[in-house]
Amino acid sequence: LSPHGEDQVTNYLKFGRVQRDTILKELDHVFVDFKESRVLENTYSADEVQKMFEDLRILARSSFSTELRGVTNTVVVMLRSLLIQADKQYVTVDVDASMLDDQKLLEEVA
Repeated sequence: LSPHGEDQVTNYLKFGRVQRDTILKELDHVFVDFKESRVLENTYSADEVQKMFEDLRILARSSFSTELRGVTNTVVVMLRSLLIQADKQYVTVDVDASMLDDQKLLEEVA
C-alpha cells in the first residue's frame, strides 16, 4: 500500500478500537443491569440459577447481535464509499471474500 493507504488502514483500525471498546462497555452494562435487577437474594435454588443464566445468555446474545449488526453496517458503508470512489475513476474493484477468513492475513492486521 501507499503511505496514504497505510494511513487509511491505521485510521480505520483506530476507529475499530473505539467501536470495540464501546461494544464491550455495552456488554458490561448488560451484566451490571442484569445483576442489579435479578440478583437480589443471598440464596437461590439450582433451577433459579439456571433460569438466570439462560436469561443472561439471551440478553447478552441480543446485545451482541445488535452490536455486530452495527459493525457490519459500518463496514458496508466504508466498502460502498470505496467502490463509489473507484467507479468514479473507472476502476473495477473485486472483493475476494475468501480473504476475510484467512487467519494469516487477519493476524497481520492485528
